[in-house]
Amino acid sequence: MSRPVAGVRNGTIIITLPGSPKGAKENLQSILRLLPHACEQASGGDSRAMHIGGVKKLEKEAGVKSVEAGPAEG
Repeated sequence: MSRPVAGVRNGTIIITLPGSPKGAKENLQSILRLLPHACEQASGGDSRAMHIGGVKKLEKEAGVKSVEAGPAEG
């Protein structure tokens, strides 16, 4: 299993994907909705203005829901 890595260089978003077609598809599908926001930030957008309204607003705009963590089991 590989660990995906992402970064920004000269305003370009760089994302590593697994070598297998299935793994690459699954990883890419997991980030596609968030790419517009990442592109805005990578191009120098005002992140303070973008984040007014908090995480819930960003999730709603991206069409995603965060997963609430339950109590830790031990």
